[in-house]
Amino acid sequence: MKKTLLTLAACFIAGSLVFGQQAKYIKNHPRKGLPMIEPVSAGNAPTSIPTPPAMINSANIIQIGLGPNAFGTGFGARTNVWADKNLNSIVFVHRGALLSGGGQDPNSGYLRYDVSKDGGLTWTSDEGPLYMATGGDPGNNTDAAVSRYPQGAILNSTGNTVADNAYVTYFAPSRDASNPDPAATGDWGGIVYGVQKLSGAPSVPTQTQLSSDAVETGKKYYLPDGFIVTQQNKAITLDMARDGSNGSEYMDSLIIMNGVWNAGISDIVYTEKHILAKAELHADGSHMMTASNIAFSPDGQKGYIALIGKNKYDVGLPDSSYNPIIYKTTDGGSTWVGATSLDLKNINNIFNFFADPTQTDSSFTTAFEIDLSVDNAGNAHIIMGLGAKIGTNGFSINTTPGQWGIFDIHTQDGGTTWLASLLAKPMTFRGSYGDGSTTNPTVNEDNRPQSSTTWDGSKLFFSWFDTDTIAHPNPTGDNMSPDLWVRGYDPANHLWTPAKNLTRGTAADGKITYGNVSYYVLDSADAYKMPVTFGMQTDSIATGTTMQYCYLSGALMMDADFTLPEDSIETVDLNSYSVTTSEQVIKLNNESVKVYPNPFSQSTTFALSMNEAAQVSMNVRNVLGQTVVSENYGMMNAGRNSIRFNANGLGAGIYFYTVTIGANTTSGKMMIQR
Repeated sequence: MKKTLLTLAACFIAGSLVFGQQAKYIKNHPRKGLPMIEPVSAGNAPTSIPTPPAMINSANIIQIGLGPNAFGTGFGARTNVWADKNLNSIVFVHRGALLSGGGQDPNSGYLRYDVSKDGGLTWTSDEGPLYMATGGDPGNNTDAAVSRYPQGAILNSTGNTVADNAYVTYFAPSRDASNPDPAATGDWGGIVYGVQKLSGAPSVPTQTQLSSDAVETGKKYYLPDGFIVTQQNKAITLDMARDGSNGSEYMDSLIIMNGVWNAGISDIVYTEKHILAKAELHADGSHMMTASNIAFSPDGQKGYIALIGKNKYDVGLPDSSYNPIIYKTTDGGSTWVGATSLDLKNINNIFNFFADPTQTDSSFTTAFEIDLSVDNAGNAHIIMGLGAKIGTNGFSINTTPGQWGIFDIHTQDGGTTWLASLLAKPMTFRGSYGDGSTTNPTVNEDNRPQSSTTWDGSKLFFSWFDTDTIAHPNPTGDNMSPDLWVRGYDPANHLWTPAKNLTRGTAADGKITYGNVSYYVLDSADAYKMPVTFGMQTDSIATGTTMQYCYLSGALMMDADFTLPEDSIETVDLNSYSVTTSEQVIKLNNESVKVYPNPFSQSTTFALSMNEAAQVSMNVRNVLGQTVVSENYGMMNAGRNSIRFNANGLGAGIYFYTVTIGANTTSGKMMIQR
C-alpha cells in the first residue's frame, strides 16, 4: 500500500546514528486550533472502492465497513470499537453512506455500524444508517447537523446474554454551525446521539440533536474525546467546552453527559453537567487543554477524568510543557474531586531513561494523545507519551528515537500517589497523510496509545502503533508502516508482559493505520483477544477516497506472557511532583427529570428533582428539528417540582424535549399516540 508521508522523526538507518549522537527532532502539537476540515466535494457522484493490497494470510484480516475518507477515525483514538463479554459481540461505529449506484458519498454525514455476534469471527457490515441529519440530504456538507468523528458502544441490560436484545449506541459531534469560528474553517457546535437494537428491529434508530447555546457561556459543544458505557448500563461522555468564535479557545469547563436507559421510550436520555477545570494562560494570552478521556471501574463507582494541559496550579511550567491532570469520583460521577496535576518538570529519573547527551534541560512534557482505563481495585491507568520539551513557547516534544517513551501513569492507592512506568521507546512518532493542498489536506497520525481491560478489571493491556524501521526500512523514519504493539499488566500479581508486536509477519504487517482497540478485551481460559479495527485506503485522503475498514482477527495475549516482575519495569515515583488542589472539589447537581406517562395521548407530567432553586425552561422539537413548544417556567424552589405538558395542537409522533434547570440540561424523547 503506497502512502504519502511527511517526516518529522528519525529512524535507525545508516547515517542517523553516529557514536551515540542523534539529530534532534521536534513535534509540535498539530491541532491547537480547529481540527482539519475536510474538502467539500463538487457533487455526490459514487466513488469506486479501492482494492486492498495482496495479503499473505487473509485469515488475519476481515474487511468490514466503508468510510468516506480518512477523517472518520482520524486525530487520535476515540471509542469506535467496543466488545461486550456477556454477549461475545463487537461493534464498530463509523461514518458511511452507501449510494445506490455503488461507492459512497465522500462528504457523508451518515453514521453506520458493523457488528459481530460471534466474537469477531463473522461480521455484518454497514448496518444502519444509525444517524441521518434531519431537514435534507445528510450527505451534503452544508446540511443541518451532519455528523463527524462518531463514538459508539454496546448498551446491554444486566443479565442479558442475547446480542439481538442489546443496542448499539452512538454519540457524535455535528456541524450544525451553532459554535462556528468567524473564519468559517469550522462549523461545529452540535451533538447527536441515539440507539439501534442489534436485531435491527425496529428498523428506525433513535436520534437526538442538540446545539450549543449562544448565550450560556459553558454550553459550547465541540469534539468530545471521552465516551464509555459502564457495566451498569450507563453511557458517559466528556467534552471540553470551546469557543469557536475565539479560535476554539478552551473555556475552563468540562461537559459531562450522563446517559441512562429509559425503557418506556426505548431510548437513552442524557443529563448534562459542567465542572470547572481551569487552564493557565500562555504567554500569548491563549489557554487550552489538548486531550481528555474518562473511564470507570467495573463496579461503576470509581472513575477518573484525565486531561493533557497546563492548569492554573502548574507554577513555573513553560508553555511548551503540558502535564497530566486528573479528577476522580467514588460515587459514580455525582461528585468529582481534583485537580491533581502531575508536574513533570525536572524529574531526573525520567531524564535518565533517555540519557540524551545533548539534552541540557531536564524539563519534560506529554505527547498529544491520551487514553485511560480503571482496574478492579479502582486504580486509574493513563497511557501517553512523555519526553523532553523543546523551547519555551508552543506545545512541543523531542521525538528523536530513544528520547521519548510510552508510559503507563497509574496509581496503586486510589489516586493518593502516582507512578509512571515506561512501556516502550517507539522507533517512530508520526506519519502525515495528504500533501497539504486544499483538495488533499494533511491528517497527522501519531502513535494512538490506547488502554484496554478485561471485563472484571483484573488484567490491563496497553497498545500503540509503531513502525519497526528494521522490518520496514524507509529513508525518513516516518510512521509509514505501523504495527500493533501491546504490553499487558496484572495489577494483583504485579506482573508485566514484554512488549509484543501482534501484527508482524501477518497479513496486517505494517498496515495498521487509524487503529482502534476496544476498551474491553474478550477473555476465555488463558487467552485475551484484542478487538482491533483499522483502515486501508489509497495514497490520498482527497475527496472521493474511500476508506476500507478492517477487523484484525487473532490478536491474542496469553496468561503465559505475564512473566516480568514489576521491579523489572523502569518506574518513576511522581508523588513528590504532584500538586493536589483541595479547593477544586466539584459537586455536581443532582437534578433529574422524569416523564410519565410516556408514550401518552393528551398530556404527561415532567417530574423535576432539584437540589437548589433555579430557573426552569423547556423546549420541544419535532423530528424535523423544528421547535414546536418553548416555555419559560421561571424560578422554581429546591426539591420536587412538576410540569404538566399538554399535547393540544400536536400530531401523533415522536418529539424531543430539552429541560433546562439552571446551568444543567436534560434531553430525551417522548411519544404522542392518538
